[in-house]
Amino acid sequence: MRYELTSRLVVEARIQDGQSHIYARRVSTWTTTVESSLSDAYDSRGFALCARGLRLVQYYDVMVPWYR
Repeated sequence: MRYELTSRLVVEARIQDGQSHIYARRVSTWTTTVESSLSDAYDSRGFALCARGLRLVQYYDVMVPWYR
């Protein structure tokens, strides 16, 4: 795996007023080449609950890219 400076798309989602969920806010990022995805989830107090990182791999036997 290698890291390099690239452009990233950032999406931030917040829960609607009057709704409840364990994740009150989620921030996701993607590289412009869609090689990887990162996601952070926060509770209603602003504490980070989990962080996820996914890498895109090519499965040549079925000719489809997929996250692992």
